[in-house]
Amino acid sequence: MSPKKVLAVVEDLFFTVKINESAKRAGVPIAFVKSQRDAIDQAAEAPSLIILDLNFAAIDPVDLIHKLKADPALAKSS
Repeated sequence: MSPKKVLAVVEDLFFTVKINESAKRAGVPIAFVKSQRDAIDQAAEAPSLIILDLNFAAIDPVDLIHKLKADPALAKSS
């Protein structure tokens, strides 16, 4: 059984590199997204972990959290 993937909504290049290196060492597939719509779409695939950059300027991270929690299909996996 392969591990579920990790979803990272991260803008900072330094953190992107560090997260990617850690995921590779752990053998965990990871998907990076740069938009709220892509984050919601990828979250529908039920990742085992979502990493969210709270300083992401292109999106409103708190709004994204509310939208993920408000979606019944996504909320039951949290």
